Amino acid sequence: MAAAGGEVLFGVQLVDLGEESDGVVASLVDRHSGEPFQVRARYLIAADGARSGPGSW
Repeated sequence: MAAAGGEVLFGVQLVDLGEESDGVVASLVDRHSGEPFQVRARYLIAADGARSGPGSW
């Protein structure tokens, strides 16, 4: 994934998801530090189980 310019994040919680004309904006919180941050991307892949929040949005 890194070779394609992607990154897998662990230890973060998705708190909001917004759609833009060219992709998405994910508002996240680092579970260790409590620091909020945002990630802008063309795609969001929810790979944390069928019953998780992103899978139902």
